[in-house]
Amino acid sequence: MDAVAIEKALWWLNVPLLGILALRLGWNGMGRRYPAFWFLVGFLSIRNGLLELFVDNVARFYRFWIITEPVVVISYTLAIFELYSFALAKYPKLRTASQRVLFLAMVIATTVSVLSIFPDVQFGSFGENDRFLLVNVIRRGVYTSLLVFLVLLVSFITIFPIRLSRNTIVHIIVFSTSFLFITVATLTVNLKGLDIIPIFNLAAAFVAVVASLVWYFMLTPAGESVETTMPSRLSANQAGTLLAKLQSINDSLADTRKRL
Repeated sequence: MDAVAIEKALWWLNVPLLGILALRLGWNGMGRRYPAFWFLVGFLSIRNGLLELFVDNVARFYRFWIITEPVVVISYTLAIFELYSFALAKYPKLRTASQRVLFLAMVIATTVSVLSIFPDVQFGSFGENDRFLLVNVIRRGVYTSLLVFLVLLVSFITIFPIRLSRNTIVHIIVFSTSFLFITVATLTVNLKGLDIIPIFNLAAAFVAVVASLVWYFMLTPAGESVETTMPSRLSANQAGTLLAKLQSINDSLADTRKRL
């Protein structure tokens, strides 16, 4: 069995896994805790299943992809905003500032991406593929921005010993890993050409299946009641100092907002 066949089998496997995960999140209450993520999981299950059914009809496949991809991009964005909300819940001003910077970065990346293909679209060199090209390029810009901020978020909770629920830490790590492979696969399609696509798609499909299984077994009500931090070699005094500095930054942002 070649890489393409294995990749297709994994994507097919992940469709029911996402559906089961969405049902479980609704049943155990975690869907109400992580509503943006819950919607993303449910939507991807339905959408990916329909895409697999349309795979033999190229025109219908791309038409459906173009229509639904903006919903996927927006859903990923909201899910990542949700992660920031939980990670920085104790630092509301820092959370708001981070989300605003993230939004600005997305706007800039999207604008630059669209401008980079505008001459081609303007002169019609891509013909009927213009809409697909536009959506794909916007997706590339947004995903790249989101990935950068996910890396920063993981680095943040690793450096600063913030106490978070076990669910939140697991969710951040698994979501970031899954999104990393999705984004790399997307960039590979755009930057490297066709030969390497199956390798990265296979890796992304495998990670997607593993992520669905981890979410299924690890996102539980019990995980919300257990608070912990990322593994760290910091002493109690060093951890306290870092948290005090973080609180100082949050308070400074609050004071600045009051003066404005």
